Amino acid sequence: KSIKGRGNYDCLNISGNKCDKCGNTPSTPCKQAGRCNYNVAKSKALNTPVCVMNNTYYLYLSNYTEDVWCETLIIDEAHLIEHSLMSFIETIITKREMARLNLPYPKKGEKINIYSTETLRKAKFKRDMLIIKLKSFSKLDREIAMNDINTYNSLINKFEFIVEHFTPEKWVIDRQYDKIIIKPIKVNEYIGKYVVKDAHKVILMSATITPALIDTLGLDK
Repeated sequence: KSIKGRGNYDCLNISGNKCDKCGNTPSTPCKQAGRCNYNVAKSKALNTPVCVMNNTYYLYLSNYTEDVWCETLIIDEAHLIEHSLMSFIETIITKREMARLNLPYPKKGEKINIYSTETLRKAKFKRDMLIIKLKSFSKLDREIAMNDINTYNSLINKFEFIVEHFTPEKWVIDRQYDKIIIKPIKVNEYIGKYVVKDAHKVILMSATITPALIDTLGLDK
C-alpha cells in the first residue's frame, strides 16, 4: 500500500482545499477527521505488511508525526538518500519569511546555537497563541493562520534539530544576501537515528552506489 503527503488528498471539510491546509487542532477540531482522506490512507498504509512512500515523506512521517517501525527497510534509488536527508536537516532562514512571522533574523556575528535557542522559544509561543485564537477567526483568516502555523511547525522542527546537533566544526553556515543556509558537512552520523531507526534489516538498491557514497553514509564497505 502506498501513502503520499497531505497535499495529494482532497479535504472533506473545505471544498477545493487539500489536506495540507488542514485546520484540525485541539481548539478547532475537524468534524471530518475520522473520515479524512489523508488520515484513512495513512492508517491503511501503515497497517499493511508492505508500505511504500518516497524518501522525503518517510523522513517527515517517521521523525515528526508517527512512530514508524519496520522489520525490513528497503530504500530504492539509494544514491538519492544523502540528498534527501541533507534537505531534511538543512535550515534555510530568509529575511522575508522571518519578517512575515515577526521573528528575528540572525545578526552578523551572532552565534547560531544561541540564536536558534531563542528563536525556537519565540516561534513556539507565537504558534501556540495563534492556535488559541483560531476559533475567533473567519474561514478565510483561519486558512491563512493555518498556513502560518504549519510554517511555524516546520521552523520549530528545524531549530530543535540545530539546538540538539549544531557544532561549528561539523556544520556550515552559508550567509547570502537575503537568506542563511545552515547544514551539516556530512550526514553519515544522522543515518542511524533518522533513517535506519529500529529496522532489523536495511536494503539499499541502486545502480550507482559509489565508494564515496558508502563513506558518506557511514556504511561498512
